[in-house]
Amino acid sequence: MNIYPAAMRVNAIRKAIDLVDEKRFVEALKLSKWVFECTSNSLKDKMGIKYESQDELLWEIFFEASYTVGFCLMELGKAHTAAYYLEIASHSMNYKHIQEYINCLANSQDPQALEVVEDVIQRSPKPDSKESIMSWNNHMAFLKRRKAYVLIDRKRYSEARPLLSEMLSDPMCKDFAQDELKYLNSIERNERELKRNV
Repeated sequence: MNIYPAAMRVNAIRKAIDLVDEKRFVEALKLSKWVFECTSNSLKDKMGIKYESQDELLWEIFFEASYTVGFCLMELGKAHTAAYYLEIASHSMNYKHIQEYINCLANSQDPQALEVVEDVIQRSPKPDSKESIMSWNNHMAFLKRRKAYVLIDRKRYSEARPLLSEMLSDPMCKDFAQDELKYLNSIERNERELKRNV
């Protein structure tokens, strides 16, 4: 049994979030990592192997701690280690946590970035509740932009172009799509000129 009560961990993760807001990432990392480790132990079975707890508050603390650890590591330039914690946080199904994980993978050119984005798109059905629609629309727009970004980064222009063209009709993606299509046009122009000069 863990000797630290949930209230102490809640206060500690709140303090870590305040430290992040103050850009004191090293201190925030230490505190959130402590919360992550002691909460992780509390969620495991008696053998310390399998996560089996039904305690919703502990899970909430655990996911917020893993997100905060990952966020701090990203800010400190340690993307590969950050991905481990952000991947855990993404299982909370919190859009902010999922998006930070995807940003980490895309920005570090992780080979699984595209696969993760596509998987999240598949596992993000439109919600029934009207209150959730706006958040879902923002989330889906983010995922489309990130997918296009990764395709372009991998020079898979023929796949990126139709996606960007489709995004022109989405007000949340229109500006991004226009800029990226201009970028693709300039790349193609440069490639044609290079061929002409050979």
